[in-house]
Amino acid sequence: MVNKLKSAGITIIGTIVVAFVFSLFKFDGIQLSGIERYAEKVSVEEARQIGFTLMGDKQYAQARAFFEPAAMQGDVPSQITLATLYYYDTTVNDHFKLSYQWFSKNSDHPLAQYYLSLMYHLGDYVTKNAQLAQYWQQKAAHQSLPVAQHNQAVMYLNNGQYAEAYVWASYARKNGFSRASAVVKQAAENMTPQEKARAQVQYDGNKAKHIWQGESDNSFSALLEGAF
Repeated sequence: MVNKLKSAGITIIGTIVVAFVFSLFKFDGIQLSGIERYAEKVSVEEARQIGFTLMGDKQYAQARAFFEPAAMQGDVPSQITLATLYYYDTTVNDHFKLSYQWFSKNSDHPLAQYYLSLMYHLGDYVTKNAQLAQYWQQKAAHQSLPVAQHNQAVMYLNNGQYAEAYVWASYARKNGFSRASAVVKQAAENMTPQEKARAQVQYDGNKAKHIWQGESDNSFSALLEGAF
């Protein structure tokens, strides 16, 4: 998966995904009294908490068992997390289909938009469609998801649109996405001083609108794409 994405010029960072998911719902640590408890018998809030705890322990199959009933009851953080788990878990039959269904239910959410873009870009469950991939990519980037901002910049860079690449990579860098620095540098090297100055003015005038409000701490060690 990682090599496939890299060859396509797309970046996906597991730590960012997990950090983002955790940022959707912050909770105090809990002690599990027994995984044998039936997930459907606990409240949505408790099911979600147990699911996140299991994710932290890299017990992904068990985590799904708790996210599923919460997701079925309409809990958005559980739906997004469940979709993300399905996306990576090739041991589940029709895992891309299940992932697509849950992400589609939350298509106004930046992480869902980001994954819908990936699925259309790579042809995961859906037919490859460059226009739809770019459509969802732009929506996620405009909601300030840092990795989406970076990928938007890479797209502009590959198209020779260096000013746009500079601006979007600068947004991503401002939001803590370190890989974006290389894109900023490469775009700048392909612009005249006047073009760079105009791009910098554009960035300075709009950066406040593109600040990511989610979790910026990428210290979580659970790398979903390396887990399955």
